[in-house]
Amino acid sequence: MTCRLIAALAALFALAHAQPPAEGEGPAAPPGDVLTVGVVSNPPYARREDDGTWQGLAVNVWRTAAEEAGLSYSLTEVPRGELTARVASGELDAGLPAVADPTMAAEVDYSFPFYTATLGIAEQRQSAVVKTALRLWSVEFGRIILYLSGLLLVIGAIIWLLERSSNGDQFHRSPLKGLGDGFWWAGVTLTTIGYGDKAPRSFLGRAVAMLWMLIGLAVSATLTAAVVSAMDLSSEGSTLSNVGDRSIGAAEGTGAYAYLDARGLDVRAMPSLEAGLRAVEEGELDLFVHNAPPLRVKANDMNLNLRINTTKADPEPVTIVLPKDSPIEETLDAAIIKRTTAPGWWDQVRKWMPEE
Repeated sequence: MTCRLIAALAALFALAHAQPPAEGEGPAAPPGDVLTVGVVSNPPYARREDDGTWQGLAVNVWRTAAEEAGLSYSLTEVPRGELTARVASGELDAGLPAVADPTMAAEVDYSFPFYTATLGIAEQRQSAVVKTALRLWSVEFGRIILYLSGLLLVIGAIIWLLERSSNGDQFHRSPLKGLGDGFWWAGVTLTTIGYGDKAPRSFLGRAVAMLWMLIGLAVSATLTAAVVSAMDLSSEGSTLSNVGDRSIGAAEGTGAYAYLDARGLDVRAMPSLEAGLRAVEEGELDLFVHNAPPLRVKANDMNLNLRINTTKADPEPVTIVLPKDSPIEETLDAAIIKRTTAPGWWDQVRKWMPEE
């Protein structure tokens, strides 16, 4: 009887001191459960090695976060295009890598993003001679020539008007020849060559000449900088703002295709990333646009001598997709934030991301 009384009192004591569950806190994943995590092969985010193991930035983030959260899991390969649907149906407990899609927000949740990718452009490499020729025919270089010619014509006309009466042997009286003389004089004076075949004699003419020589110092410096900038062969390649009339393609169904199509560009739909790169290599396509890191990795894997230019267009957050109201979401987010704010995080990013 005494033993029963003691047991009853102990039970009442335990109930009195029990803590109620925190409001709004979802149930944690049972320690014994093994999560099924779908992985799409998409280097450098995820790649299956020859020994069957998975490597890549997204896989590394998941492993670290799962270890931090004490989660048990198994990785299973999922075909591209099926990841989000299988997570939404509950077949998978998580999927990676995934790009946050606002249109799917009602069906799935996304983890805290661990990387932001932008679009890249693949194009054929050009020799220095070809690049130089193209720059000489560029709009920028043509604008420089036009502005400079206009300035020389104005200065030449002023000096001709001042010199035609008293210096007719060097600055002809006829407008056509006289303007030509003035244009020539303004040019050689600007470049400090000063052949001496033409020189102003009047007081006003010499005053204008002195002023033009002083102004010419600033004009020469500005002109040099403008020409160097226009002819810079080490500058970035094509951007999405200077496509012009070149043919451009993107893999059908990708964010790159949707981005280009929304901007009214005539985009050629390619069946895959590999097909798009091969089309550029063989000259069937001038430019191919895709998510920059996978584009660069695939070009390297295919041993293609293409130029890959990373743009700032269409930034996409790379995340892990989860079922709606997943019990591991908060724990996973906390672990990812801790990982991505750690001092050595960008060293890990550089390890997996291809060099620019």
